[in-house]
Amino acid sequence: MKKSFFQRPSIYGLIAGLLFAATPLQIAPASVAGARYTAAALFLGLRNKGWTCRDTFTQGLLSRGGSITLATTLYAGNTYCLAASGCEDAYDVDLAVFDENRRFIGSDTSRSSLAVVYVTPRWTGTYYLRITMANSTYNGAHYVMQYAYRGN
Repeated sequence: MKKSFFQRPSIYGLIAGLLFAATPLQIAPASVAGARYTAAALFLGLRNKGWTCRDTFTQGLLSRGGSITLATTLYAGNTYCLAASGCEDAYDVDLAVFDENRRFIGSDTSRSSLAVVYVTPRWTGTYYLRITMANSTYNGAHYVMQYAYRGN
């Protein structure tokens, strides 16, 4: 009996086996690390320009169309770069910022997996950051919220 192309011990058979095998070539699942990677270039550039970048971050998983609101203290006299980034499964992440009275301050609603808002608060207080997973794969995506600041 003659062996088929895929049964022959050749480099072509090996390549074909790898191409059609499910396990070895599967892409790693989307993760928080992917979301952090999305924002890494932004924060590297800010750090190189003298901004103080927070290494801590808030993370989570949002369903497609879902949102979460986070509270944080921002200080008068600083300019903040607030960034919400999504993992490989996120297609569109939006970020909106509100003051302690829930008045709208600014937003980024571009169609990108990285949303960035620059804010210079007029007073020190609690500010609210609403992150929305505007578009993603059907099962949602991971997000990371991180910020950098500089004094004025």
